[in-house]
Amino acid sequence: MIITGGGTGGHVFPGVAVAKELMKDPKIEILFVGKKGGAELKWVTDAGLMFQGVRASGFPRGLSLRLFTFWIDLVGGLLDAAKLMKEYNPSVVFATGGYVSVPVSLVAALKGIPVALLEPNVVPGLAARVLALFSKKVFVGFEETTKSFSKGRTEWTGIPVREEIKTTDKTAGLKAFGMVPGATTLLMMGGSQGAHVLNQYMTDSLEQLGMGSHPVQVIMMTGWTDYQTIVDRLEKMPRSRWS
Repeated sequence: MIITGGGTGGHVFPGVAVAKELMKDPKIEILFVGKKGGAELKWVTDAGLMFQGVRASGFPRGLSLRLFTFWIDLVGGLLDAAKLMKEYNPSVVFATGGYVSVPVSLVAALKGIPVALLEPNVVPGLAARVLALFSKKVFVGFEETTKSFSKGRTEWTGIPVREEIKTTDKTAGLKAFGMVPGATTLLMMGGSQGAHVLNQYMTDSLEQLGMGSHPVQVIMMTGWTDYQTIVDRLEKMPRSRWS
């Protein structure tokens, strides 16, 4: 089986959850296919899965040089995917969305290999709408998303969640972060790669959060781009105002 998706954690981690569940059956072998040089390489290999990369880029929204490079990457991705299908010869392809899954799924469909699509977003993106055209089955994370796809091929299943998330102990988690049990704990995350605006607003707000009598501790998931900038800003604040 090939699982393909990438670009953001929302497209990768549901695929990882499905892969780890299926791999409990020793007869099932799984290869995860993402973008060459993409962030998903680390996420997937850290989860103990095999990974292969193909060339890919997102469709540009306006007139720019990317409109030219997109078609080059698409052709390159189709060639990479064709080579991969010949070498790996999967029985099925499971696409979790994102532009990287388009060339892999398209080549699979042309070769007669069944393609299944998972759309974890409420509003499907362009890649998901394209993928749905040649998918045998479409699984969606939200009931209202079923309206966006063919009724006969679409099933509302929810979003696959990794087993370790469901079994993690809160006390052990607080200890791992060096946090105080009993204090109000706030988790702020703008997605797997962070969201710059949210990072800025949250950092601006930390002084206000720490000025009351009720203790507050914050975990910020910033993404790598903003990480050092946020750390530098926090270190300049009075430590008594945040944890």
